[in-house]
Amino acid sequence: MKFNIVQMKFVFALLCGLSFAVCLPAGGALRQRFDASKSIRYNITFNGIPSGHIDWRYLGREEINGKEVEVLEIDAKTEILKLLNLVSSEKIYLDVSTNLPVKVKRDVKLFGRKEIIKESYDQEKGEVEVVKGDGEEITETEVYTQEPPIHNILELLYFFPDDIDLESKQGQWMEFNLPTQKVQVRFHSKRDVAVAGERKEAYFLEGRGARRFNLWLCQKDRLPLRIDFLSWVGRVRIRKEG
Repeated sequence: MKFNIVQMKFVFALLCGLSFAVCLPAGGALRQRFDASKSIRYNITFNGIPSGHIDWRYLGREEINGKEVEVLEIDAKTEILKLLNLVSSEKIYLDVSTNLPVKVKRDVKLFGRKEIIKESYDQEKGEVEVVKGDGEEITETEVYTQEPPIHNILELLYFFPDDIDLESKQGQWMEFNLPTQKVQVRFHSKRDVAVAGERKEAYFLEGRGARRFNLWLCQKDRLPLRIDFLSWVGRVRIRKEG
């Protein structure tokens, strides 16, 4: 399969988007989403071709500007047809009392070129400051205005909130604000999905925003069992390991 530059830019933007919170259940439920190892792995395929993995880790709690936060770390490594080589490391800091994002730090390497991105969330003002650089100097600073609460796509997909009764909202679009866009998600139906050779009961959700996606959430703990990002270029599939 041959790719032109437009297609490769699309795939790069899509995969970077995987490494960009919606409110989480309070009372330490975040920790309970992880097993004893405090880590979860997802495998990535592109049009059926094994293309990398995403590792989630729970690091515990810290304090930022007087706020206690939960800290998550994500490491992603992706290689698509040996044309796209992307490595990303990210930390997400969530306010313990509100479960909303306080800060996101991303370290991205594309074909060896490094970029560091820092996102700072001010939920009271409804602003997100995004600072980009190469590790030595700042190259770009932007401030985005959005109606609070402002979320981050990672937590929406990977840690869908427990306080939403999906079955009572079946067929209804739910809207979430991200720094630069809005994402809509709706519960379609209950469906089984294959994970590591086993069939597991899941909620099947449809999503739309900058990218269309399908999401299968485990009925027991609402961790994603599978996520499909769909486009004219092809299908990026992210499946939970084990």
